[in-house]
Amino acid sequence: MARSKQLLINSIVCYNYLYQTQKLIEASPEERKEIQKALSNSAAFAYGHVNFQGEYDFSDEVLVDILEVDMKKAMNLEL
Repeated sequence: MARSKQLLINSIVCYNYLYQTQKLIEASPEERKEIQKALSNSAAFAYGHVNFQGEYDFSDEVLVDILEVDMKKAMNLEL
């Protein structure tokens, strides 16, 4: 049970970092500064957006729209 919990926590942290990275890539330089300021007052392990009582659909049709991060852009991102 503890390993399942840790896997879930790690998945949430990974998703949060990917989501934040994608938002930084899409943002203008001015918006990036605001996002960085907001992120400095938050935690990557926040999970308020996760519904632990919900049902999750991981079918191929649903996963088509899953978050995609362009890693080349992420690596070259100027903050």
